[in-house]
Amino acid sequence: MTKKEAKRRIGRPLRAAASGTRVSLGLKVRAEVKQRIDEAAKASGRTQSQEAEALIERALAPYAMSETWRAALADLKRGNFEAACRRLGYVPISTPYGPIWLPPGHPEPSRLAAMTSELMQRSAAALAPELTLRGRTKKTEQ
Repeated sequence: MTKKEAKRRIGRPLRAAASGTRVSLGLKVRAEVKQRIDEAAKASGRTQSQEAEALIERALAPYAMSETWRAALADLKRGNFEAACRRLGYVPISTPYGPIWLPPGHPEPSRLAAMTSELMQRSAAALAPELTLRGRTKKTEQ
């Protein structure tokens, strides 16, 4: 903002709010909007201010998510798949075939890793006799 634009600004100067504090936000809305907020507040058991804050937070959530996705896409364009996954909250677990990325909030990634490892061991053990038999068959034929 240039000095000229700053001089033309009407109203109180903007001040940054301290983190973790609740501040007053004065705004005017149409009667229909106020009525909808009042109804939603009554239904949820919140105050009018709490309901308005919840509605504003929900309205802003997609913007925050789009910024996260934009940063992750930039990581992918640079060829950094791992950074993109970590930025989006994915958790890697190791497998013999490489990492598997679990989505955010996945229940017990360590438990899944242990189950995957156990399954791989069982599969290898189940295939071992067949592989050994094939190897012997080839040797006897030669």
